Amino acid sequence: MTRKDYEKLARVIREHRQNDDGLASGTIASIADSLACVCEADNPRFNRSAFFTACGMDEDGAEWVI
Repeated sequence: MTRKDYEKLARVIREHRQNDDGLASGTIASIADSLACVCEADNPRFNRSAFFTACGMDEDGAEWVI
């Protein structure tokens, strides 16, 4: 996968979070974390914290940034 692919995945996560009513934000965060694991396995240069930031999360994926 390429950087463009990672950016597209992050955009989808961010859009779903923005449209979320608050009930599923834990599930969306879990999906983002799982995708980050897959991306890391795919590309050793994958930047996990940049991915979380692009998803709208803090650098370690623990909280959503408003």
